[in-house]
Amino acid sequence: MGKPSKWKCYTCRVEMEKVLDISVKFRKFNLPKAEGLRCPQCGVQYLESDYVAEQVSPAEEILSGK
Repeated sequence: MGKPSKWKCYTCRVEMEKVLDISVKFRKFNLPKAEGLRCPQCGVQYLESDYVAEQVSPAEEILSGK
């Protein structure tokens, strides 16, 4: 079970858990597991904006050849 966060699931209204195992795909590539938030009830997952800006966006640019 992950560590609680300050965020709550919009649907379930329960505290989201911080996790390190969110699957991320870009086109045909499976990227390394990501840090993010997951609802312990419904399983919805989110990536935090800082993580996306610092980790995901640069990886997408490299894979896109930009």
